[in-house]
Amino acid sequence: MAGSLDPITQIRAGLAALRCSGETFAMLLGMSGSTMSAYLVERRRLSNPDALRFLSVLKELNNLVILADPFHVDFGRVQSIQILLRRLRAGELVAKRQSNVGEEKL
Repeated sequence: MAGSLDPITQIRAGLAALRCSGETFAMLLGMSGSTMSAYLVERRRLSNPDALRFLSVLKELNNLVILADPFHVDFGRVQSIQILLRRLRAGELVAKRQSNVGEEKL
């Protein structure tokens, strides 16, 4: 069903589910909070490339939450989240999680 929603609706719902503010999301995307706010209240039209980028980062944030479970991810710590996103994109966090799972099975 989420695929049928427009990107802004998906982004608003995703941010609410993560308890991540629009301002924090904007910082993670490297844009101003006022620009993000304009997108979120639909005063500014979101281009297709930007929509794809926003949804991609939202998916990465969801992945961080899954990988961090059972620990809480504090999205207020933007620099730490940016570091974790870089590590996730480099495959470091997934590899670490998989190796831990493998170790637990032994």
